[in-house]
Amino acid sequence: MVNDMSSFSPKEISTESANNLEILRKGLETFSNDLALRQINLAILHGNPFTREANCDPSFGIKQWFSPIGSLCTFLTKAETINRRSYLDQILAGLVNKNKITVVDLLDIFCPEEICSYQAKNGEVLYRDFWSHPSIEGARLAAPVIRRALNSSGSDS
Repeated sequence: MVNDMSSFSPKEISTESANNLEILRKGLETFSNDLALRQINLAILHGNPFTREANCDPSFGIKQWFSPIGSLCTFLTKAETINRRSYLDQILAGLVNKNKITVVDLLDIFCPEEICSYQAKNGEVLYRDFWSHPSIEGARLAAPVIRRALNSSGSDS
């Protein structure tokens, strides 16, 4: 299951966002139970870093030879990203512990350094647009992680 999970990781938790997380938990558990009746396992793609909130296009956010001052984008650190995802992590981890879902977390692919920018360790651009859709290069880097998770999810049940 692939979805934009950013709305489940707000900057600050509120009553509304806590309620939304509970609705998500219940919905995923119900969906997982329904799929299990058909012997289908559910894998969830965890939220990617919050690059959309950098308020920048990837073409401006990557190091360029003609831009000596660097990026004008405002990127989060990996620690800030992990902290912001912590409530969603708790929900997903609880479902993993109940063998309801498998989580595919691509954080190390899409945030390989201390700062979650638009670039991979090898310099490739990870995103294709302002809305943080993965680029072809980003998808290629993520493919082995996704493949491993999907191949192992069937053996957990």
